[in-house]
Amino acid sequence: MTAVEEHLRRWREAGLLSEEEVGRIRAFEAGREPEGRASRPGVIEALVYVGIAVVCVGVFVLVGANWEHLRSWARVAVVAVPGLLALAAGLVMLRSPLGQLQRGGTMAWLAGQGLLTGAIGVLASEAGWSAENGLLVAGPFCFALALALWVGSPSHPQLMGVAAGVVVVAFAFAVRTDERDALLTWGLAVAAAAAGAIALAEARVLVPQATARVLGGLGLALGAYYAGLHEDGPDAAEILVFVAFAALVALSVARGVFAYMLFGVAAGFVGLITVVLRHVGDPTAAALALIVIGVALIGAVLVLTSTRPWTRLPAH
Repeated sequence: MTAVEEHLRRWREAGLLSEEEVGRIRAFEAGREPEGRASRPGVIEALVYVGIAVVCVGVFVLVGANWEHLRSWARVAVVAVPGLLALAAGLVMLRSPLGQLQRGGTMAWLAGQGLLTGAIGVLASEAGWSAENGLLVAGPFCFALALALWVGSPSHPQLMGVAAGVVVVAFAFAVRTDERDALLTWGLAVAAAAAGAIALAEARVLVPQATARVLGGLGLALGAYYAGLHEDGPDAAEILVFVAFAALVALSVARGVFAYMLFGVAAGFVGLITVVLRHVGDPTAAALALIVIGVALIGAVLVLTSTRPWTRLPAH
């Protein structure tokens, strides 16, 4: 039973809606989404995905087997041409009335984004640029292309492509910093971008919202964790993972989004273990510290749930 049908059943049983009103709501909801988009996955869609994967593997094998024998222009073309063809094929499939082909088109665009980003990297390398400068060009290109494709088709794969572009841009700038600060720079950049993505997702600007929430929560947790992971980084950066933990849990409670809770708890769990093991040299002492902290957390939860002090707060 779909979520719409479940709500309609409950409201009808509660006497809030009549059968006639339920019928009108069903008709309205059925007409909101084109039949092509709502179609179930099928053999056609599976074959499209396999075809895209086979083409990408073929490109990598072709490049790996013939790289030394190719001229510079051919090295760029052997990656760029399949990328352009993937974008063209994606555009054709997205214009199809079949939902299976439409979804296949979004995956073709994602593959095209990856191939063309690789082609830009190869072009920079063949031009004699350093790896750092090549990343500095390929990263923004990857993000800009992904953003343009997302505007053309705001779908799950395109949003994943935007996230990949952010990661590559952050890495491109991180490798240009001092080696000690590279991980800190990358983590801070990813966490900041993820925080912005969460804000846009909750404002329903970044869609699909469910995917935006998952990517935002994952990016905030990972970015905050890695920012404090480097051994030569500032100790204050270690606090960021616990800030991310608190923010994601608070968002989960406020918005009722399980993804925020999942990534928040994971960030707090991994961050706590990392900090304890990092600063407590004796493994036995570290294990005892983790046990004490875990017991204290469970005890605090039990006390709070039994006393419920928030119920005694004055109403505003």
